[in-house]
Amino acid sequence: PVPPMPDPLEKFTKTGFREALGINDRLQDAAATGAGLLSEHKTQSAIAVLEQAYQEVKKSGRPVDSSLAGAVALNLATAYLQANAGDKAIAMGQEALNYFKTAKDSVGQSQALHAMGAGAMKAGQARQAKSWLTKASETLKKAAVPSEVKTGEMKAFPLARQEDASAEFQAQGVSVLK
Repeated sequence: PVPPMPDPLEKFTKTGFREALGINDRLQDAAATGAGLLSEHKTQSAIAVLEQAYQEVKKSGRPVDSSLAGAVALNLATAYLQANAGDKAIAMGQEALNYFKTAKDSVGQSQALHAMGAGAMKAGQARQAKSWLTKASETLKKAAVPSEVKTGEMKAFPLARQEDASAEFQAQGVSVLK
């Protein structure tokens, strides 16, 4: 059994004293909080949390975990998609893509390309969307992923499923290969 905490130290556990979080810890918290807010469709709140964390990364000049920074940027791209801000989703998708390339994270790269494609669809750029969505699919196929992960089942962007994208491409006069 663990011995009881000495009385002089116990008061610190009850006064709100906490160790200062490093930037990676804050990014992790922001990513989790942002994802939770997105799942609850609290888009503007998610954008506020994620933008603040992302700006801190940009301003700090300190090294950050590329995977975490990519996740925050990807979650922010997703929030912009929910807010129908296609151009902002594209920009944050590109930021996420850059971080995931640094981290050599192929699945993350595929997700970032997917976000960019969905953003392009929202921005009315069907040809660009098709290019990014195709590249996302190719990148995911090349990635070493568990067999239960299947191309085309990226649940973060239900409006950019292949069937929806194909119908949108056809409506805009872009040929779709089957």
